[in-house]
Amino acid sequence: MKSFLIDTHILLWTITEPDKLGSEVISILENKNNNILVSSISYWEISIKMALGKFSLLNLSVEDIFQASKDIGFIHIPVLPEETSTFYKLPIQSNHKDPFDRMLIWQAIYNNLAFISQDESLKRYIEHGLNLIQ
Repeated sequence: MKSFLIDTHILLWTITEPDKLGSEVISILENKNNNILVSSISYWEISIKMALGKFSLLNLSVEDIFQASKDIGFIHIPVLPEETSTFYKLPIQSNHKDPFDRMLIWQAIYNNLAFISQDESLKRYIEHGLNLIQ
């Protein structure tokens, strides 16, 4: 069984805008032999950005997104002290300082997980061990 960590926008698109997902990502998400992981970081990011008015989830709450992801069968993972205490090892890339993205990237690298994201700027982390699927 393979395990994949999904970026926050992949989580949101799966639930609210599945037409935005590419065919390879859909195949991975629909394959029952795969573990699809959602980090607690993603729910924190959604909550903060909603509170700041940076986006809305149509008529959904963060709790609705959480429940929908459970209903789909996604596996929720916490952020562990071992991950946060080694986060400094991930080099800061110019023009990419988003703390949510960087922690998700590090969580994927630290745990040797493939990371699913459509964010092109994340390619710069491949040389640091990120297994990126787009």
